[in-house]
Amino acid sequence: MKLIDKIKKDRILALKAKENEKKLSLSTLIGELDRKDKDPSDELVIKTIKSTIEANEQTGNLAENDILSVYLPEMFSDEELNEIISNHITENNYSGMKDMGKVMGFLKQYTGQYDGKKASEIVRNKLN
Repeated sequence: MKLIDKIKKDRILALKAKENEKKLSLSTLIGELDRKDKDPSDELVIKTIKSTIEANEQTGNLAENDILSVYLPEMFSDEELNEIISNHITENNYSGMKDMGKVMGFLKQYTGQYDGKKASEIVRNKLN
């Protein structure tokens, strides 16, 4: 099930349960996503949720963040990310910076589960 479908289903459940704050937060998110793409990818949904959470932190709307953060994937620890990158480099016999794009492309399947700067740093260190 796509992430947007789960969010839409949860909005209906919130409506039925009269959870107005949750219904409003999810409706706002769905509306924003609809303006961007009628059938948004999970990557776009995650990116939109993250930007909304960052904006809410600046305005102090932390209650909405609690509602939205449920839909974000769990982040890899530094050790897990290091292991995933190391294994992929080893399995594909990558060496040198010319292969950095291939490794970073591979990581796209884990969108939202890692810090891009940290991943880039690990890949650079492994390929040098």
